[in-house]
Amino acid sequence: MKIKTIIFDLDDTLIKTSKLYNQAREEFSLLMENSGFKKEETLAKLDEIDIKNIHQHGFTKERYFLKKYFSEIYVLKHKNVEEYQNILEEHNLNKKETWIVGNSVRSDLNPGLKLGVNCILIPYLGWKFEEEEPLSENYLQLDSLEEVLIYL
Repeated sequence: MKIKTIIFDLDDTLIKTSKLYNQAREEFSLLMENSGFKKEETLAKLDEIDIKNIHQHGFTKERYFLKKYFSEIYVLKHKNVEEYQNILEEHNLNKKETWIVGNSVRSDLNPGLKLGVNCILIPYLGWKFEEEEPLSENYLQLDSLEEVLIYL
């Protein structure tokens, strides 16, 4: 199979900034616990706020990665079927020659499976908003970005 296009989800988790986020969550919950709040309730409230903000604002934090290595960089507001479809149409991409590589079943894998593109899932530090079952088994699961080179 000839591969022409790879769509990477490089928002945070695959490049390990989620680890920093999770450390900050843990430190914050411990501070709140020391102030008399229950740790579980603090973390649940943080999840509630995160999910509300995603629904209200989408994935809009601007991030730019290694522009010289990518032909296009998109900051997707919702990472859903429609946004991925727009990219496919904008560049006249063949679904059989296009791959989506990401860590999220909900935001990367399932939209790709719905569109009929090739998908690679690299599970890493999920969070409540992303909890969802894969729509099918038609994807490749790897342990790291480095392993992608072996398959592509």
